[in-house]
Amino acid sequence: MTATMDTDVKTNKAEFLALLGWLCTTTLLVAVTALFALAHWQHWRRTGDFKGMVFAAQELVVVVIALARRRPSAVSHRPADWVVAIIGSYAVLLLRPGGTASASAALLGTGMQIAGAIAACVCLFELGRSFGVVAANRGIKSRGPYALVRHPIYAAYAVATVGYLLTAPTLWNMAVVAVALGAQLRRIAAEEAVLTESSEYRDYAQRVPWRLIPGVI
Repeated sequence: MTATMDTDVKTNKAEFLALLGWLCTTTLLVAVTALFALAHWQHWRRTGDFKGMVFAAQELVVVVIALARRRPSAVSHRPADWVVAIIGSYAVLLLRPGGTASASAALLGTGMQIAGAIAACVCLFELGRSFGVVAANRGIKSRGPYALVRHPIYAAYAVATVGYLLTAPTLWNMAVVAVALGAQLRRIAAEEAVLTESSEYRDYAQRVPWRLIPGVI
């Protein structure tokens, strides 16, 4: 009886921590994304410059999907994995309009934002409720862009983020992009550590050996 009670207590504790983690990450995601979108909308209204609005729209889509995401069957409890997940997810929301970009850089950057946003949305809709923030197993996706590389959504984010930097080349934005991209690389490693516990994912990784760019990495 005691052993059963101890097991129930541990199960309830794990479920509570998972629910608390979901509430915290979701609340933070909604709040920071709203501030990010508001800052760019105000900049657009004030100056007529729509830089970042595509990126902001992309992040609003992320919020909608995050609110409906599926509870994971396995999640990392390593603090470092939570830190890199939060930084990788939210650091880009510290980007702000500014700097002076040449016409060609602004055009290229806007094009990269649009391309990255479209690719990210395709990945997000493919993930559906399997989308998450912290390294976890919410089901293995292997269709669409996930048939080409294992982490296409992070590749799309990188394209859009660098595109934003080209349109707003400030030292602050450069630092934010460097931190965000570094965290995303560490986040990929954390996700793989959790997912490779699944035989289904190990089989998938053999079929799709590339993480971000086919034939490169």
